[in-house]
Amino acid sequence: MHKSTKPILLSFLGTGKYETVTYTPPANLQGEHVVPVETRFFSKALADWVEPKEVLVFVTTKARTINSAQLLDEIQARNPRLIDIPTSANEQDLWALFECLYSEVPDNACVYLDITHAFRYLPLLGILVAFYLKVTKGVQIGGIYYGAFEATQNPIKPTFDLTPFTELLDWTTAAYTFFNTGDADPFADILKTSHQDLWRQAGLPKDQRPHSLAKLGEQLKQTSANLRTLRLHDLKKSAALLARITPAASAEVATHLKPFATILELVSSDLSRHRDAGLADPTPDILARQLDTMEWLAEKGHLAATLTLAREWVISAFAQTLRPDKALPLQEASARSPLESILNGYQPKPKAKNEVDRLKEEQDILEWQTAKETLPDRQFERFKRVFDSIASRRNSLNHADHTSSRCPSSNLAGNVKEHIAELRQLHQDLLAPTD
Repeated sequence: MHKSTKPILLSFLGTGKYETVTYTPPANLQGEHVVPVETRFFSKALADWVEPKEVLVFVTTKARTINSAQLLDEIQARNPRLIDIPTSANEQDLWALFECLYSEVPDNACVYLDITHAFRYLPLLGILVAFYLKVTKGVQIGGIYYGAFEATQNPIKPTFDLTPFTELLDWTTAAYTFFNTGDADPFADILKTSHQDLWRQAGLPKDQRPHSLAKLGEQLKQTSANLRTLRLHDLKKSAALLARITPAASAEVATHLKPFATILELVSSDLSRHRDAGLADPTPDILARQLDTMEWLAEKGHLAATLTLAREWVISAFAQTLRPDKALPLQEASARSPLESILNGYQPKPKAKNEVDRLKEEQDILEWQTAKETLPDRQFERFKRVFDSIASRRNSLNHADHTSSRCPSSNLAGNVKEHIAELRQLHQDLLAPTD
């Protein structure tokens, strides 16, 4: 559904004795028609500036009696409509007021909000409803404004732009999403939009325009996606690039988005620290980093991904235990297959079709089997038991419960946590360096 070509203006009307003054427009509203407006009602000035297709004025019974006729005279050309709201502040009426504000705005509309003449708690409620509309109805918030009658004693009154408060809510939602799920896409969207908006600002000198905000957002998005989908080849690259561009981007954030500098540094650091968990030879240090990544995935609720990485971790740790002093190029499935077969209790078989590769595979299989024979039985049985347990639970998830092993969702988070603890102990006992 496309957004409306013209916005809707939401306003409130009180019972005060409003004086005629001249309201000056905010800097972010521009155009030939955006000029100071002499009026008793700020909604008249804002309507002239944003040219809405409709003005919805929320009024109590008393406000309707005292001021509505004069207001309607001034904004008649803007298609005004009065909407009655309750006057009490008990919980039932507050929810009725919320529903009234919410139900009047259509999906995908562009909304401007005037809170100048709103009574007491109404400005806060209006801002919250606007944000709720943005999330649930795809509403675009064009701006939130306050005609500052009391800001000066002379008849020329400024307009306060409160729209940045909706940006704070956007950032809060993005932070909540990331710290609970690991998804950095909302941050990427905010940074890209901020980058574009700053470049559109006519008054911003070119040497002060950002160059790294959108790049930072893209790397947050890519690294987050690589982590959550276990794209370990790409993770090492994207996380390293994220760590490199963060300093320059942080300087721009501190200049243009200062309130959010700290949170972006936390998010960037939380993602870039996983750069050493990407695919590489399974050294004890890299295996320790992958355990950290498993904990991160589990905390964010990605339990299937955690178990998938845990299963591969056991194969890598098994290889490192068998042949700790030899380079182990275990990034490809063909190199891991013999180890997986040994842990499954099968006889490894070469899979290459050409003779040269087949002979190499046979040599690798022989070396793995020879090394396995030197491993104490209790250590091999420990690896096999851990591998079987994790693989069984992973299969139950990845095959949508079409297995003989059932894994109730109510127990799953606890099960995964136990698996990670078991792997940490295995790492400490068999792979951690000793003094």
